[in-house]
Amino acid sequence: MVETINCRYRGWRILIQRRPLEGRWAASVEMRQSDRDTDENAVTLPFSATFATAAAAAAAALEAAIIWIDRAGQSAF
Repeated sequence: MVETINCRYRGWRILIQRRPLEGRWAASVEMRQSDRDTDENAVTLPFSATFATAAAAAAAALEAAIIWIDRAGQSAF
């Protein structure tokens, strides 16, 4: 079962999908700038860790997205 969490940060839409994986939890992160909300402009983060809980997976994925946005800023495109 995949759970999707939608967040916003500094004009970016962050989609976190978390799912059970061999007794642990994994997450994937996709981001889009709000004014460029199309599949062609999506950024998928290379995020491949597993966690003991669903909450920990979501928190780590969100932290990775925030770090990427803060480092790349609006100049990512």
